[in-house]
Amino acid sequence: MKKIKNLPLFYACYGLMFFAANLAHPITPAFFESLNYPNYMFGVAFSLMSLGVFLISPMWSKIAEKHGYIKVMSLGMVVYGLAQLWFGLGRNIVSTLLARLLAGIFTAATQVGGLLYISNFFEEEKKGERISLAMALQVSIGAAGFFLGGYLGNINIMLPLYIQPILCILIAVFAFFTCEDIASDSSKKIKLEEINPFKAFGGVLKILTPTIVVFYAIVALVSFSITCYDTSFNYYIKNVLNLPSIYNGAIKGSIAVIGLLLNFTLNRYVSNKFKPYNTNIVYYGLSILFLTIFIITQNFVIFLTSAILVFITDSITKPIQQIMGTTNSTVYGGYNSINALGMVSGSLSAGYLYTVNPKLPFYASLFILLIAFILSFINKKQRQMNV
Repeated sequence: MKKIKNLPLFYACYGLMFFAANLAHPITPAFFESLNYPNYMFGVAFSLMSLGVFLISPMWSKIAEKHGYIKVMSLGMVVYGLAQLWFGLGRNIVSTLLARLLAGIFTAATQVGGLLYISNFFEEEKKGERISLAMALQVSIGAAGFFLGGYLGNINIMLPLYIQPILCILIAVFAFFTCEDIASDSSKKIKLEEINPFKAFGGVLKILTPTIVVFYAIVALVSFSITCYDTSFNYYIKNVLNLPSIYNGAIKGSIAVIGLLLNFTLNRYVSNKFKPYNTNIVYYGLSILFLTIFIITQNFVIFLTSAILVFITDSITKPIQQIMGTTNSTVYGGYNSINALGMVSGSLSAGYLYTVNPKLPFYASLFILLIAFILSFINKKQRQMNV
């Protein structure tokens, strides 16, 4: 089979990888319940996966530069599929957690390899636009996988877990044999300090200002808040409300589609009209309003509507937040690391707070988001003074 340096073909493979990767997510809460795992397990499992992504991403970027981006992306998807097979066959906590950690490590390979391929395919002025398209595909096609996984899980909870590894491996093999890799320097040596995940923090320390410190605090708090909320919500609707897996898939699928449309319409408009720090203050305020309604309402329709609105608001907040974090590559590297740590701590906290009271993670999310909202006003004043 002839390899082609064809970006649409690559985009198709990249999107399909995330379609396959999302198949098992909507049935995970029901799967954990079937194994009689303690309630904190959903948070611990997700935090281990996030930790794997955080720790190993720098290493994958260097390996990809040395051996090829398509190779790393395809390898990541193959091992992720095998990790998911292990996850589906595992019947004890240790096995499940190790499978989640392995999945996180090799998810990072697929993400890093794919985005670096695009980054090296184009001239500097086109990179941002093409990476944004890749992220949009990741979200929208991934949502389709989430929806299908929920539907299949409604038929048989194990069905997505059996189909997913096969799809992951088939898509990875197809990408490897059809997408031409970008020339790499196999003679280049990888230095230990280059794969240190904490290096981003070291670089940031040299350029820290009060404005960046407050901005990073907001990033960490918002990441903690939405991860704590998201992780708990997935489990809550199964464990407490006893809703079938198809609800989880349909909710996340609709969120992704609406969020994608709003990012290409509303966010483009407000980005041209308003400063990003003003926009996010409004978005944080809306998130607080929707989250408060979600917590206090006794009406099921209002409950689901407010839950979806929290997710949608977050999906349009993130791109604006990323714009604020791209002052330079060092600041952006720190932004990614801080965001990842927020995800790890948010999911871990969600699991343990849930065991105390199923609604406690949502109260924690609201409280943390309120702090971020207050800090965003301080950050606005700092940025106005720096102009």
